[in-house]
Amino acid sequence: MDLPDDLMRAIKLRALQEGKKLNEIMPELLQNGLSADIGATPPLQAARIEIDKDTGFPVIRGGTTPSKSMTPAELSDILLAQEVEAYLRTS
Repeated sequence: MDLPDDLMRAIKLRALQEGKKLNEIMPELLQNGLSADIGATPPLQAARIEIDKDTGFPVIRGGTTPSKSMTPAELSDILLAQEVEAYLRTS
């Protein structure tokens, strides 16, 4: 399946928000899409980056609390989610 980059980013963002892998969320999204009313689109919530007032470092807020140390891949996913949010705001 070949999906547009912006759609793939939105799917990755959704998987990240729900703590699921892509192969877990894709069937759910497809099933939900097929059973949804035509023209109805669920709102997409995205991670956001804020600047910590004390340290000046960026803080990524995504609605979940990590239960373990964050891996580089997990951080990459969060930053990708931020990119999706910025893209969706401008389109």
